[in-house]
Amino acid sequence: MSRAERLLIHLSNLAVGGTGLVYAWMLYVMESDDPFSIVNHPFQPHVQHFHVLTAPFFVFAVGLIWRRHIWGHWSRKASPSRRSGSSLLFLLVPMILSGYLLQTAVEPDWRKVWEVLHVGAGCLWVVAFVGHFLSSRRRKTA
Repeated sequence: MSRAERLLIHLSNLAVGGTGLVYAWMLYVMESDDPFSIVNHPFQPHVQHFHVLTAPFFVFAVGLIWRRHIWGHWSRKASPSRRSGSSLLFLLVPMILSGYLLQTAVEPDWRKVWEVLHVGAGCLWVVAFVGHFLSSRRRKTA
């Protein structure tokens, strides 16, 4: 990957992953003092909007590195970081697809399905991405 591609993928992961984790914390962990409030924190809607607005940059960044980095390593079976990279590859589709379907689902049962899938895949993505990053750093210093 070029330096610009690396910067874009890391910044987009930080923006989407960071806002996703903060939004999940606000939604599932925090409790509002106001029993009639639909939000648990005053910034919760803003964090959600920032998460949704930065997601296309993340998808663009993945598309940018797809041919040379992702598909290139996968098809050659060449990378020592292959296990963490493979987990990212398998989490990518459910995470992105459920994020879009969550925004468009009207039926409450389907919204819950997409929500559980998106939160689960997103949390696993963050863990796998950090692992992938650390394994690549270890390889460079060794």
